[in-house]
Amino acid sequence: MTLPLVAVAVAAASPSPKPELPPTTPVLPSLYPDASMVPGGEVLAGLLRGTMYVGLLAAIATVVVGAATWYAAAHNGNYGGVAWGRRAVGAGLVAAGLIGGARVLVIFFYGLGASAGAR
Repeated sequence: MTLPLVAVAVAAASPSPKPELPPTTPVLPSLYPDASMVPGGEVLAGLLRGTMYVGLLAAIATVVVGAATWYAAAHNGNYGGVAWGRRAVGAGLVAAGLIGGARVLVIFFYGLGASAGAR
């Protein structure tokens, strides 16, 4: 009677072969930005450069108007005008920084996303 129990114990103790699983990371095609693949890519790049130029002009105007308002309001004792002028100067400087650093920020986050997919 002990023979069938021994056979069951040996069968339970022996390792069973594990099935092959497909890879968990799918193979992705290599994708990269290429302006030559877009019809009118140079025109779009020129339009973007022009938009950045207009944005920088607006940022300069905001800083100049804000500084003038800040100066005039400070000399007239208008605390609300001082606060508005300070905010305008700060907003113009932040806008200029973002416009100037937009390319670097986009390239940084693009690289971050591309490296996340490579793992």
